[in-house]
Amino acid sequence: MNEVLIRRAKPGDEPKIHNAHMRSIREICVKDHGEEEIRGWGFRELGDRWIRSIKEDFIWVVEFDSAVCGFAYIRMIQDSEPKRAHLHGLYLTPEVTGKKV
Repeated sequence: MNEVLIRRAKPGDEPKIHNAHMRSIREICVKDHGEEEIRGWGFRELGDRWIRSIKEDFIWVVEFDSAVCGFAYIRMIQDSEPKRAHLHGLYLTPEVTGKKV
C-alpha cells in the first residue's frame, strides 16, 4: 500500500513542485475555471519562482508513490503584530485527492 508523505520542500524540488502545480490547475481547477483561463494559468514556465520561496518561506510537498503530487505554500508576515501568515497555494494532483491529505 502506498503512503502519502508530507515533508518540507528542499532545493531541487522546484521542477517537481511546478509540475504538480500545473497539473493541478489543468486537471482539477479546470472544473471551476474556464478552459481559456486555464490556458493562461496552467501552462506557465518554471522560471526561478520557487528557489527563494523554498529557502525563505514554508513550502510543504505531498509525495505519493515517490512523486511530488501536491504542495502548500505559506508565507509568514514578519513585520506584523500579531504575527500573520498568508496561504499562497494549496494544490493537489488527482493521485492524492480523496486520500485525506
